Amino acid sequence: MKSYAKVQKYLIILLLTMCTTVATAQFTRQQAIDKVLNEIVVADTGNINVYSNLTLKSNNDTIGLNYDTILLCPYNYNWMFFVDDHPLASWAHPCRYIFIDSLTGAYQIVNENQYPECFRYYDCNANNYELVSQMYTYTSPITMPPNLNAPDNTTTTINDNLYAVIIGTQDVVEDPHLFKPNRFWYNISVKYNTLIEKGYSDENIYVHYYDGYSERNGEDLNYDNGDIHFDYAASKSLILETFYNLEGFEGYNSNNDIPKLGPSDQLFVYVTGHGDATNGSSFICCKYPEDEELHDFELANAIDEMNCAQMIFLFQPCFSGNFAYELTDYSSGVACENRIVHTSTSVDKFSTAEYYITANYYGEFTYYWAAAVRGVYPITEAPWDHSDYNVGSFPFHEYDYETYHPRDHDPDLDNDGFVQFDEAFWYADDWDTWSEDHPDNPEPEGYHY
Repeated sequence: MKSYAKVQKYLIILLLTMCTTVATAQFTRQQAIDKVLNEIVVADTGNINVYSNLTLKSNNDTIGLNYDTILLCPYNYNWMFFVDDHPLASWAHPCRYIFIDSLTGAYQIVNENQYPECFRYYDCNANNYELVSQMYTYTSPITMPPNLNAPDNTTTTINDNLYAVIIGTQDVVEDPHLFKPNRFWYNISVKYNTLIEKGYSDENIYVHYYDGYSERNGEDLNYDNGDIHFDYAASKSLILETFYNLEGFEGYNSNNDIPKLGPSDQLFVYVTGHGDATNGSSFICCKYPEDEELHDFELANAIDEMNCAQMIFLFQPCFSGNFAYELTDYSSGVACENRIVHTSTSVDKFSTAEYYITANYYGEFTYYWAAAVRGVYPITEAPWDHSDYNVGSFPFHEYDYETYHPRDHDPDLDNDGFVQFDEAFWYADDWDTWSEDHPDNPEPEGYHY
């Protein structure tokens, strides 16, 4: 009797287990994938990336996003999808999370602007995501022959009145399928080498980069097998400390290695990494040592008493447009009003990667701006080297691009033999793929003041 009851109990448990399995798997993962691709996002296929989570999620599970956002799973059992609506854009930018009810096939869409937290690491497959649909893009950069007659930077005349701050707040690749090169590292490398060519000394260039070193693409920004050229981590406090020291602000943890600028000095500032905006205020996302926001007004406050001859700012991050307004608001009185501010985007737009030539190695705005200033396209994987293509001469028309690309042109609009900062801005904006005015671009996508 006891034996029969025990067998009966086990049969009931087995039947319940079978019923539960059947109940939670009536709509298979493959059926969910087909529904997403052929019904929900079908109009966008080819322009987006769609990732399917490999595991069935219960209503007790949560999805962690970047910046500590948490999504709740709406159904008892869910197939979950992450849709990157702009794979070439930097974050934050629009994306979607799709939840499919495994019992009925019903679905819900959650609109977001941050990626899954696990995408901060290289291998998203190891974090239970599979890429099930990918946008068309160029997977490798165009091979550009080196210019064997390029000038030797060791003979460049150094101007001791030129100073620069280069800031790269990120050292993480979110999407290994498209962003295998560390775009942020290449951005700061091409800017560093541009400045060296233009007479800046390494001693006068202060590089803030993530946690102070790079594990991704090598540490030597100009490949001279010498100093790695990183000076400080890109934490909010250390960035502000550098500007306060350049300003000569008393009592702010003074760094003796950073001098107070004088009336004959020029300051160039370049920023790359992720950006966002809230209530019309642009901010830089500082990821190290923990998530912090460096807002436009905070940077403006840190330089308002800097008494130098000129300041030049270039911002690559998304939604950075309001830095142009804030840094050129002189109503409260500033020591230096001679300022040029270039942003890759307006306050409500995201920035994108360059993929026609470099296949996502650089920010689009950064790469073309640097090419215009240097007068030559840098070799993609060697930002310190000149290619054999002078700026204005790249044969876009010879390549079978998915979309039309206009012919290259000389950025020297006034034909005076020099590419001025405004001309570099307009040239970079001309190749802004996502600008509403591309390819004619009568108005800039970002801002220049």
